[in-house]
Amino acid sequence: MIKSALWIIMFVILSSTTALAQENNKRKIDAVKKRNTYLYGDATRQTERNAVRLACDLLKNEIKDWSIKNNLSYQKFPEAIFTQYADTIIIEKKNHIRAFVYIKIKDLSAFLSNDSCTPKSVNPIVAPTSLPHKPVNTKTKPKVQTSLSQGTRVPPKQKSTVAKRSNPVLDHLMTINSFYDLKSVITPLHNQGVIRSYGKYSTMKEPAECYLIVYDANGYIKAFLGKGHDTRENLKTHQPDNVRNYIGCGAIWFILADDN
Repeated sequence: MIKSALWIIMFVILSSTTALAQENNKRKIDAVKKRNTYLYGDATRQTERNAVRLACDLLKNEIKDWSIKNNLSYQKFPEAIFTQYADTIIIEKKNHIRAFVYIKIKDLSAFLSNDSCTPKSVNPIVAPTSLPHKPVNTKTKPKVQTSLSQGTRVPPKQKSTVAKRSNPVLDHLMTINSFYDLKSVITPLHNQGVIRSYGKYSTMKEPAECYLIVYDANGYIKAFLGKGHDTRENLKTHQPDNVRNYIGCGAIWFILADDN
């Protein structure tokens, strides 16, 4: 009887917390819509992936219209806008998922004003779009040596002869091929306590404890890197790699709860 009562209390607390988070997200969306300093795409679909993709398409149309009005043109739509400056809010409904993707107009203007349509920063890995529910300021970016501004590839060190131990969590994550599929895998692992924490590259505070999932401007995952600083192991090739080899890419970091 006592156990049943405790389970009921826990369920009520969790439900209340989730409802509060959802309400906060709705307020944030309303606040963004009321301002004239943002462009956004708002979509609802049965799956999160479809909702995010449609919201991105709607935002893309908004960006195109805004660009024409402000005489900012480009030959090909710069997809890197999404991975470097856009943020996403996800709201779960009974049978549908709502995705809200938005971007600050001042960031968009600075990006498109660059003739090459690439970020002016030469950081090896730029701050990517946040995973839903984790909006973070992307202005603070790591410093790198200016000698790498041309994208010079860092030569790998000699391959280690130590046998690599398989990790089922990492093996599972490495089956993901797209940024848009990350949250549906990472969030359950985080809720289960398998992943202790995760976030945008710009928020990483313990690089020596963090794994990196690196992806390009189109959202395709380019590499899974092990723990470390600049030099890390490429978990797929088991070769030494370096974050400076991925100039212009985005990344998500994560820490495993049990990584002995």
